[in-house]
Amino acid sequence: DKVTAAREALDDLPPLSEGPLGGTCPHCGEKVHNIQDRKPGVTKYTLEKPGKTPSEKEVKERREQRREAESMLAGAEKSLRQAEDIQRGYENAVSKLAEIEGQETTDPAVIEDARQRVRSAEARINAKLAKERADKLHNSIRNNQTLIDILKPDGLRKRRMAFAATEFNKERLTPLCDAAGWDAVELDHDLNLRYGGRVAIEPMRSEAQVYRAHATLQLALAQIDGSSMVVLDRADCLDAAGRNGLFSMLKAAGVPALVGMMMNKPGAVPDLAAANMGRSYWIESGEAVELGAKEAA
Repeated sequence: DKVTAAREALDDLPPLSEGPLGGTCPHCGEKVHNIQDRKPGVTKYTLEKPGKTPSEKEVKERREQRREAESMLAGAEKSLRQAEDIQRGYENAVSKLAEIEGQETTDPAVIEDARQRVRSAEARINAKLAKERADKLHNSIRNNQTLIDILKPDGLRKRRMAFAATEFNKERLTPLCDAAGWDAVELDHDLNLRYGGRVAIEPMRSEAQVYRAHATLQLALAQIDGSSMVVLDRADCLDAAGRNGLFSMLKAAGVPALVGMMMNKPGAVPDLAAANMGRSYWIESGEAVELGAKEAA
């Protein structure tokens, strides 16, 4: 029943730790904690070895949970007492009516009064049952509202997404930006991609800045899913410093990459072999030539 459920909920809560006593155990010499375990009408104190000290927030939450559980138990016990009183009143009224009706000389007015008492007792029972149904409906609505609050656009999913975005920024995007020497690339709580704090779209950001943001995100996702290669085209939108940052980021990420860019002459292509970062090719008229191959030969 409600009382049993409320009691079990209270018993399941962790006891409150009132902190170290400042003394030691006479047997093992270790510091001890004073554990206060309060039940209705009884407060039990025990000494235990101190474990991990709960934070102030955790202690506050435990006390609030205990207050709520104690209030729920008190309410359930009060409701039970009221129900028992109503039931006893009904049984007494029925018993009294039966006794009066069994007497041949009873005044009809007395019998009617006894019957009215039975009807009043029945009305109290029905009112009690109606209130319990209303309370159950109220709790159901309240629980549904909790579910609605969780599922609404700014509810649990949004908070979880915000947390995941923050972790993704810190663990994945920040190291890549540091390797490239670029401004911060981040996902905000609405999953908008940002570069240097502003949304990475033109004209909010330049073409090169948008490219940096997209390249960083693409490389981070390639790291997560274990891609065999990442392909980055249009790197010619970056200046020399930007391209150097891009190749530094690729080297730090350790993911094989194919980077495409348009140049007006072979000499303008970054010499990856000289930097021990890969190979450079010049593609023209359908023919691919490794740059520096003739000199190496």
